[in-house]
Amino acid sequence: VEDALRRAAALEQAQQGSVALTILEEALQACPASEELQRAAQSLRSQLRDQERRKKLSRWVSEVRQAMADGDCEQAEQTLGRALDALPQEVLLLELRDELERDKKFREEWRLAQVLVARRQFDEAERILVRLDGSKHPEVQTLLKTAREGRGAGEEQDFYRRGREKAR
Repeated sequence: VEDALRRAAALEQAQQGSVALTILEEALQACPASEELQRAAQSLRSQLRDQERRKKLSRWVSEVRQAMADGDCEQAEQTLGRALDALPQEVLLLELRDELERDKKFREEWRLAQVLVARRQFDEAERILVRLDGSKHPEVQTLLKTAREGRGAGEEQDFYRRGREKAR
């Protein structure tokens, strides 16, 4: 029993938990009444389950973040949905869900602002762009500058047009 516990501990230190568990389970077959072996095996099983859960969580988070970075919100939502089905109370996934919602809202408003600038509706575009966080998104600052310049040029044209109309 002591030999199996020492070998299992050494393997666990070497990051070989599944091999360590095999040793403990074999020792339990030989000495099923050993409470020490039972506790060690149960503890190791729990650690291995937790490691596997953390690996899955890390993989899901990476997949969701990659999909978000690629602008594929649908893929991000599907992956996050699967992850939440498996781990519904995982705080990291709940935070990621909120982040995904913020990202979707940003992208929707960003697209709308782009359309408004293209339509030369600079005032409306500027109102949207001011709400978006330009410190995290330099493209917002660039489009905001364009919208303000366009608005300024439009105001200048209106000024000259009104002046010409008054002069008549």
